[in-house]
This record gives sequence, C-alpha cells and structure tokens, in this order.
Amino acid sequence: MRTMYGTLLFLIFSFQFHTIFGVTIGEQPNLFEASITTDKNEYYIYEEIIANFTFSSHITVEDYFSFALAPNISFNPIFESEPVQGNFSISKIYEFSLIALNYTFDSSFMPLYILLYYRNGLFGDEICCFKLISIHKANLECLGPENFTEIQPNTKYYFDFLLQASENPLFPLKEKQITYTIKYNDLIFDQCTILTDASGSFSIEIQPNKKTLSCEIWITVNTSEYFSSLSVVYHFKIGKYENPARKYLILIGMISITIIIGISSIYFGLKLYNKYLKRSYQIKTLKI
Repeated sequence: MRTMYGTLLFLIFSFQFHTIFGVTIGEQPNLFEASITTDKNEYYIYEEIIANFTFSSHITVEDYFSFALAPNISFNPIFESEPVQGNFSISKIYEFSLIALNYTFDSSFMPLYILLYYRNGLFGDEICCFKLISIHKANLECLGPENFTEIQPNTKYYFDFLLQASENPLFPLKEKQITYTIKYNDLIFDQCTILTDASGSFSIEIQPNKKTLSCEIWITVNTSEYFSSLSVVYHFKIGKYENPARKYLILIGMISITIIIGISSIYFGLKLYNKYLKRSYQIKTLKI
C-alpha cells in the first residue's frame, strides 16, 4: 500500500514537472521561470542571432542553467554556454554566429532550436524552455554586363562578373568553384570551371567570329555551405560584321574620288577662267 501511494505521489509530481508540448518543459511551479526571445524568427546564415534568456530561480544556490543551439530538442547541441549559477533572477543577452561555429547544412533552410537547460534537476538535466527559429542560406546574385550588350565579331572581349548575397553585398561567394558555358549560335563553344577570387569576382573571355549570329554566357553555381544554387544567362547582341579589307578599299576609293574631284575642279576652273573671265588686251604699235 505504501508503495502504491509513493508511486502515485511520484506520478503527480512528474506531471507537474513536465508541461505539455515542451514549451516550458521542466518548469517547477514557484521554483523557477524561464523564457527565450529573439530579435526575429528567421535569419540568413551570415547574420548574428541575438537571443535574450530570462530566468528566475528560487530553489538553492546549487541551481545552474545553460543555453544551447541544437538542430532538434535534445542534449546534442552545436553550441552550449558555460553553466550560470541560479538562485536569482536574471536577463542575459547572447549573440552568436553560425559561420563562426562552422555550422553548415544541405538544404536551402533548416529549423534550429535555442534551448535553456536546467542542470542537475530532480530527474537530472532538463530542458526548461526552447524557441524555434529558421536559418536560410544566402541567395546569390550575379553582377555583370548589361543584358544584350552589343559586341562586334572578330573582336576579343573580357567581361568581369561578381557573385554576392542579394541581401548583403558585403557577403561574397569567395574562392568557390563556378561553371560557365559559352554558346555561339546556340552551340557550346567552351565550358570551364574556375574559382572566384577573395572578393567573389571572376572574368570570362569571348571572341565571336564573323559567322556568329548569337552569343550567350551561362553561369552556374552549385549550392555551397552558405549559398543557395544559381543559374543565370547573359545574352549579347552581335553587331553587323564588316570586312576590314572592304573597309580599307572603301576608304581608298573615297580618297581617290576626292582627289579626282579636286583635280577635275581645278582643271575645269582654269578652263572657265581662261575662256570667260580672263581679260585680254590688244597691243597696237604707235608711230611717233
């Protein structure tokens, strides 16, 4: 009978200790209270997460609390603070960076839990409370020449490109592999994989020939630890091809015509002058 009575008391106390759905898991009425707030609920991976932990403990001076980051509600965090002694009320702000923690994930976004642990409770370590946030990879944008920039056949061009976060230009895709494909007349002319530099920049050389009617540069970036994937196409307008030899012949022809016209003008001008404009004088002999 005593055993059954003790078991019943244990179950009642356990029910008070654990609340439903884990919003305040481990809360002991009139013993301690805890809450977690953040400046927002969604973050890009390059942003610092600011969390405010507020908790009050009125049990003993041997109470300790720790905050943690974990991909799920568990005691396997990716980061955990040093224990803070309880038996007081405190509001503490923490700032942390996932990049500084070298934390990566495969999908474009993932949920992340900010947790507050109560150490050495009646049933061992407990999770006092948690807050769910979401972490997103940065979206890439590619800066380069304006679309349908006009280029001339048989001319070499170097175009510069820059890959960076569309939400934050100070966060570039530095020293990562990208693939580019050059197409002339919808046919692949060249395909190459290169590295961006420390500022997220790279250059591509093109030189269409006189038979080129269309030119495109395809740039592809596969998903990385901090960025989502990207695929972008640059179209170029091909100017009318003019044969250099033909240009020289036209130039020589124009010079020749100008010279001929000039000489003819002088010749006919002199003829006109001698015939109509030149004054003539009769010479008579005077006898004295």
